Amino acid sequence: MRCILSVMKEMKASRKSGILLLAAALFSGCGAEKSETVPAAGPPLETAAALEKIPEAPLAAEDPPAENPAASTVPAPAVPRNAEASGREAGGRTPILPGGIRGRPGIGVFTEEIDPVNYKTAAPEVLLQMGVERHVVSYIMGERYFRAREYAKAIAEYNGAIALKADFAQAFFSRGRASHERGDLDRAIADYTAAIALAGGYAAAYNCRGCAYAQKGEGKRAIEDYTRAITVKRDYGDAWFNRGYSYREQGEYDRAVADFSALIELEPENAAAYNQRGTARYYRGEDEQAVADFSRAIILKRDFSLAWYNRGTARRSLGETDRAEEDLAEARRLGFRPPGSSR
Repeated sequence: MRCILSVMKEMKASRKSGILLLAAALFSGCGAEKSETVPAAGPPLETAAALEKIPEAPLAAEDPPAENPAASTVPAPAVPRNAEASGREAGGRTPILPGGIRGRPGIGVFTEEIDPVNYKTAAPEVLLQMGVERHVVSYIMGERYFRAREYAKAIAEYNGAIALKADFAQAFFSRGRASHERGDLDRAIADYTAAIALAGGYAAAYNCRGCAYAQKGEGKRAIEDYTRAITVKRDYGDAWFNRGYSYREQGEYDRAVADFSALIELEPENAAAYNQRGTARYYRGEDEQAVADFSRAIILKRDFSLAWYNRGTARRSLGETDRAEEDLAEARRLGFRPPGSSR
């Protein structure tokens, strides 16, 4: 997964109402998803009773909604904050190292401009004088603190926004991101669930909640959420990446290859997607195809040390000893060391 790579969504304040229009986005690689927006209010995909599952103390993750579609119900086309490597044995083969979850929560939901004063520098009292509602001011301040990585302060501001507007889906989502960054996965899941209940088809919240489930070791739940994100937004690259990664972790290599192939159709210059597909193909015993994918990843990103290492491992399986050693040496030159190796 890349849970790997942020853009800000521009929305201007309405001069007539003074109410800010807010847009949601993710950090690519839970990454910044350029076109992700908070869906209009409508029939929620999850019951609003989910809001009652947010106690003050840490909580256990709720049961997945009954309406979650099975992962297989979303057909894949025929066929990421930074990744961390982790080895995995498959069928006795030397481990190929994958990347990590794509799409850790990141900077994402803000207004770009409040005319005539830019929101990034305007003091709260100035925003209030401009007619910006108090819950929006608290939300903006929370976003500032989030950008500064002051997550406790950000959460306090999001709490204030939610206290003023109990159905503020974006504030629940952003508070979930802040808790996610602090490693409080249960609280993050609760807030993502609340955002989904309030806003309906909220692809970013599904993707981030999937990341949190994956980090808790609940791969099947993670796959369900990535599938729902893809159902809502078919071109959601992060969700394709993350679901493919989870399939690979579950040993479902055919589905992993299909998802990474779908991602490559969406993002043909995505080196990490080729590395991931090569990893899955390697575990299917398709060494030549794996080498081809790792080679493509290296062409796209010459300093991709993990891809050099993986290609060397696959070439070793093919008996191409000299070429394998050249690749492994280049991986070391670029600074890559497999987990557990001495430096």
